[in-house]
Amino acid sequence: MKHVLVLDNPTGPSLTAPPSYTTFVDARTDPAVRILLISGKVSAQDAANTLSHAEVANASSTGALELAALTMHQTHRVDAVYTNQEDLVLRAAHLRTLLNVQTGLMPQDATCFRDKVRMKELLGTQGSSVNVPMFERVWSPANVIAFIQKVGYPVVIKPSLGSASASVTVLRTDAERNAYLCNDFYSRIDEEGKCMDYSGDMIIEQFVPGSMVHINGYARNGKVEIAWPFRYINTNLGFTTGAAYGNILICANTAHHTALVNAAQNALDRLPCPEHLIFHLELFEQCGKQAGTFEYTLCEIAARRPGGSIGNLIQRCESSDTVTDTDSVKSLFQEMEFRLSCGLGLRHDRERMSRYARGDAGYCIGDLIVPLRIGKLVQIPDSNLCPVEGVTVVQVAKPGVEYSGFSINTMNTCVRFIAVSREGESVNEAQIEERLQRAHEWYQQNVVYTSV
Repeated sequence: MKHVLVLDNPTGPSLTAPPSYTTFVDARTDPAVRILLISGKVSAQDAANTLSHAEVANASSTGALELAALTMHQTHRVDAVYTNQEDLVLRAAHLRTLLNVQTGLMPQDATCFRDKVRMKELLGTQGSSVNVPMFERVWSPANVIAFIQKVGYPVVIKPSLGSASASVTVLRTDAERNAYLCNDFYSRIDEEGKCMDYSGDMIIEQFVPGSMVHINGYARNGKVEIAWPFRYINTNLGFTTGAAYGNILICANTAHHTALVNAAQNALDRLPCPEHLIFHLELFEQCGKQAGTFEYTLCEIAARRPGGSIGNLIQRCESSDTVTDTDSVKSLFQEMEFRLSCGLGLRHDRERMSRYARGDAGYCIGDLIVPLRIGKLVQIPDSNLCPVEGVTVVQVAKPGVEYSGFSINTMNTCVRFIAVSREGESVNEAQIEERLQRAHEWYQQNVVYTSV
């Protein structure tokens, strides 16, 4: 019997419904697998079907998670540890050591997927086809000043263990540098002495121009077996300052698709990969010296599934030939990611269910997520009146909501547009983006805000 300990920490509002992990296994296909679950909120389904479960609120800031895991191990024996949460990747690795679990990322390996300095040191080795911008670990304001003197502006400063563009700062002038060092650099220092100095948990690097792409996938023993590459429309960082952003799937069986998968493989070749790895790799993309070629520069790579709306797009991509919209279909990517991470294999026929899995170059999907504006949302257009064919309008915010600016702990989205190849239709990425932009323009012309 294999006991899988699931560590989940749902935080803040999300565009994706939380899963019930016990629906991802069953007695027919997985008779020797049982789930142990620690989560901030355990569903009724999981409460009834897990071997053991515990609710730990705000797991990111309490060691109660590790204590609950130890108790479960002493009672049931933990054979594998799974998490899809960025802030739990390192903690899961240390739990494996504590509980003598022999599979999955170990602490020294997990660090390579979390610490951006160590990550860039490994991926910047000779022979890599993925470029790495100049970077340094930051210990003090003197490091920031010296780095800018060496490479010039603009530069990016961010937490080396951060995620989701939180606390990312771009400096373009001496005035911005001075304001940052005087007002923001030591903002986490606590007058009561809880935090008295920094321990090198910041990184400064060259700002890289160009569009961004991301490759999400599954690798077995370090070799990419499944990949879903996308191009960003703007970035999550732009979203935090009021710009709409989104994702467009790169069509299968194209030179662009091949180049991105090769770049992902080149990156994984330089990292310590476990037997089963779900990854999310972000790259800056520039045109190559020869026509039709590309050059890539590392942003970062994570050992977990993609966040935001990306998983929902992959789910739709994987079920593109499925007419029914059952709960199992709605959570298909979550199930895929869980089962592949645990080495269980898939329970469905990908090629039967998905045009993309069959290599259909005419299938494409994308979305555009529009943030709320500062003020009060008063009126929204009727989603059914969107004049752009092939676009679904998902209204997230309701009239009456007041918004004062981006916060990681609130729902910042006003509306989401999804464009997808219709049945029998062949489209490319540019056509999908054009549909999304037209839907966005229609919405902006009809939405009403007032000042607060």
